Amino acid sequence: MSRTCEEFKKIANLENIDSAKITEGNVFEGRPNTYTLTKAITENYLNNFCRDLPVVIVRPSMVGCTWKEPIRGWNDNHSGADYLIASGLKGILRSILIDEDKICDFIPADTVINLMLAAAWKKAAILHRRY
Repeated sequence: MSRTCEEFKKIANLENIDSAKITEGNVFEGRPNTYTLTKAITENYLNNFCRDLPVVIVRPSMVGCTWKEPIRGWNDNHSGADYLIASGLKGILRSILIDEDKICDFIPADTVINLMLAAAWKKAAILHRRY
């Protein structure tokens, strides 16, 4: 990441005349959307200012419905991708035009939660080193 958290704060300040020069192309730093940008800003902040805390960062791709737990296929989210998958599974959506070079990488929500629990346990089980 080429900018620090403080630089992004300055960019977000509407009174800052330089913020008018910021465009979507140069603020995202090659990221596809604001979600991935804000994740990177947060990770940068944690890396710079919270090194004394035992932090674990988990970066799942797109999280979808559950695989097994609490029940197979459970989902309380209503994103566009969830509706797309549901309509395909119900047979409503029979074809779709896609870019073959893109990856649609969904991971089940219960797998992500289990990974987060295991990562937190592992981090708690080892001695925290301050850098």
